[in-house]
Amino acid sequence: MTELALALVVAVPLWFYLSTWRSFYFLNPINTFWPLYLMFGVYESFTHLDAWNRIYGDSVVCYTILLHVLLGLCVCVGYRMKFGRRTAERAPINSGPDIGNRYLALGVVMLALGVYGYVNIIAVSGGIGRFLATSRTGTDFGALSGYEMALTGFIPVGLCLVLCLSRQGQRYRMLFRPVLIGFLALLIWDIYSGTRSGVILALVLLMGGFYGTERRNPPAAVVILGGLGVIALVGFTAAFRGDMFGGRLNADVSVEEGLDRIFASFRGDEMVGPQLGTEFSMACAVVTYVPDSIAFNKGRLLLELLTRPIPRSVWPEKIYPEGEAWSQVHEIAGTATWRNDAGLLSGPAPGAVGKLYYIAGPIGVILGGLLTGIMLQFVYFYTMRFSGVSQVFLSVSTAMLGFGEMNNPMLWPITWLPTTGLGIVVALSLCRVGRWHVVSQRAKRRRVLESYLAAPGASPAAGGIRVGEAG
Repeated sequence: MTELALALVVAVPLWFYLSTWRSFYFLNPINTFWPLYLMFGVYESFTHLDAWNRIYGDSVVCYTILLHVLLGLCVCVGYRMKFGRRTAERAPINSGPDIGNRYLALGVVMLALGVYGYVNIIAVSGGIGRFLATSRTGTDFGALSGYEMALTGFIPVGLCLVLCLSRQGQRYRMLFRPVLIGFLALLIWDIYSGTRSGVILALVLLMGGFYGTERRNPPAAVVILGGLGVIALVGFTAAFRGDMFGGRLNADVSVEEGLDRIFASFRGDEMVGPQLGTEFSMACAVVTYVPDSIAFNKGRLLLELLTRPIPRSVWPEKIYPEGEAWSQVHEIAGTATWRNDAGLLSGPAPGAVGKLYYIAGPIGVILGGLLTGIMLQFVYFYTMRFSGVSQVFLSVSTAMLGFGEMNNPMLWPITWLPTTGLGIVVALSLCRVGRWHVVSQRAKRRRVLESYLAAPGASPAAGGIRVGEAG
């Protein structure tokens, strides 16, 4: 039964793409949802299936896998519903032309903010020597606020903006090579600091900005080679991030040993036993202990969207609804051992199945899946309504939202919005001539019809407007 459930998890995204292949576009944010869906539902579960069965029981493991199937089906249904697209067609849009110089200035400002963020983090952490002395950097998280940490997120956004601009015509073509160097430097830093998500984000932004300007999908060879490159770099980052300190790689291994170590994490060979601190384990733990030992959360953890932005200097006794909710699970399930500054156990991302089930059981998974599909469809069709640099920048910047929704759904207002989302709003508001207004498809069709009727000698059936054309 478990093997059949695993096969169904794989079948869901295959069915989705078979039914939507003609409209496939690589910057559609739902494309970043499915890889993580398969990672949690198939790879993490299958790698140590026997061990999971011993820890949580066959029925819990099988049920958790089936919940992934249910989530995937609901995402498909939500995405195929017309509500997201219709809402996107009615949403406000700035349809004015782009102003290249403003986009360039904004990109520079974003890069400056990101650099300032790193300079401040290094200074607060005791200087560059101390900052680089330990693996994954010696950042003093206790002395830094979330706002200061968020500033570094403006670097990839700024690079992406300048890259999109450099691909629009000859005027800014000279910026292409410098921005490639910037992406290379960012990628090296992400590898050194052990940030796998940063590696993926940098590569997605680079490929998206390059091919998105022409609204075309990358060639199949580029996709295959790029995918293998991502796997290799992510594996290298995971395998050697403990050896990155002092400004260099501190590992004396042969090429064969290095390759074996890189791909060990994907085979599961490097682990003596299953890691409880994984997303699939989190989902199994929630299914095991909720609601028997811990009551359904009923959405109270979502209040963190309101409390997280408030600085602790303003609210000394600040509460963390989501952190407190997951600390309860970690206490009883043993899925985390590290406590944060608030004294709460902090562990891995819960994954969509774990979080949605914690909120309201299978009903939470169903409603959350439908909402995810609707949201991703809205984002895709809304970005397609723009043009020029704005359209590419908007599409590339939102491409990773699917990743976030599978990793920790409904958290984007306090993670994505303050950095990337804020950059998008500022860019579209300052760098396009015109005002924000609502233009529905019905209004567009009415205007087209009115123009036909106003044109002498023209009719809607003529296929175009022929003004003053002789009979």
